[in-house]
Amino acid sequence: MQVKFFRFSPRLSKDSPLDCTDEKILEMIVIMETKSCICNLVIEGKIKKVARV
Repeated sequence: MQVKFFRFSPRLSKDSPLDCTDEKILEMIVIMETKSCICNLVIEGKIKKVARV
């Protein structure tokens, strides 16, 4: 099976444990930074490039 795999792993400004339950940390670090990363990838055209593959 030849399936291409792409992983988008945004770099976060602060470490947060996988079992973190603090909503402020999750909202600011994980959600906002991940959205920012995805927006930057869209602007750079990388998401469309991956979608074509």
